[in-house]
Amino acid sequence: GAEILFRHRATRLIQDPSNGRVVGVEVEAGDKKSDLRKLNFKATKGVIIGSGGYGRNKEMIREWAPHMVTCVPKMPISHMGDGLKMALQLGAATKDIGVATAGSWPVCVETHSRCIWALDWGGIMINADGKRFFKESSDEGCYGRMTEAGMRQPGGVYWVVFDHWV
Repeated sequence: GAEILFRHRATRLIQDPSNGRVVGVEVEAGDKKSDLRKLNFKATKGVIIGSGGYGRNKEMIREWAPHMVTCVPKMPISHMGDGLKMALQLGAATKDIGVATAGSWPVCVETHSRCIWALDWGGIMINADGKRFFKESSDEGCYGRMTEAGMRQPGGVYWVVFDHWV
């Protein structure tokens, strides 16, 4: 039952000054910079930030995950950290924020197509020295942690090795 509005970019979260609770959002609406108008939307129950990550924002990557700055970004171009910036302005927590970059998963160096799927089929990750550097089936085995470990390898280069594609 929610109305979806296109060409509306959230720019600021609105707080209740009496208790600090987020009660709405300010947006810019329109197709062109010259036609933009500011609108405020009041929340009835709360505000959910669903704006994606910051994997296309090099400045934020340099700040929060500098080891990931040379990743090949594989997330949508809209992942500029807008929602995160708004939340940070209000004091949002930043624990593990560097992992949020990890839409930059392992990619084929020639085609830039993703190859993280090979890990689902028993593939392992090795670095330029031929050393396995991450236990892919561990509780830490989400793509964010794996990609982060890979980018920490010499030159940010590693391989996903597997014996069979199903």
